[in-house]
Amino acid sequence: MYERTIFPDLKLFKKEITERFLIALREVFRQHPAYGYQDDESQTRIHIDPTYANIFYEGKNPQMLIKVGSYQFNLNDTFNQNAYQEVENDLGVIGGFRSLKTIGTNITVMIRSFAEEESSDLADELSTLGIFSAHSMFTQVGINIRDAQVSETVEADNNNDIYETGVSFQIETPWEFMKVNGKPADGGEIEFESDDDDIINDYRQPGVYTFRGRIVKKD
Repeated sequence: MYERTIFPDLKLFKKEITERFLIALREVFRQHPAYGYQDDESQTRIHIDPTYANIFYEGKNPQMLIKVGSYQFNLNDTFNQNAYQEVENDLGVIGGFRSLKTIGTNITVMIRSFAEEESSDLADELSTLGIFSAHSMFTQVGINIRDAQVSETVEADNNNDIYETGVSFQIETPWEFMKVNGKPADGGEIEFESDDDDIINDYRQPGVYTFRGRIVKKD
């Protein structure tokens, strides 16, 4: 199976933050008395997915769709004040550094329901959970929620009577970079190797790869 990124184990920011938030939000709603989340789609009382899942569910359960917004990397900041640790390469000499910085972005959760009141009430509850009541659940996965903005509830689909309310969270998250030159000083070229000339046959289409693991709860 072939990697979908140019460098092995490269973490994709939007995908990583989406899945972290997804884990935390599902764990929060596992405890909900009316909208208890379960991994089994036939038993869950609410569906919580990233927007790119594009899943159609039968029934009348509400749905929360998660989407990460824009963000900015500042390379000057990375190479200057935030380079906090030197790293040895595979030759055993200093060949790079680790850098940690805080990145700000927003996460929008669209709450869809077949009842206007239900969509509005869930949005109000979610904003309180993110800012106050369940704030620590999100910090456990590295997401620090700073602010929440709730939109008005609108009818998103006139034919099916689907109502939608958006909750936009302003967040900060720590992000680590590591750059290491593992070759001698006169090397450094990037080499592409393939065991199969016809790599198209093994190409893996982008899809939804979300964690099913649980958050480790503190004692």
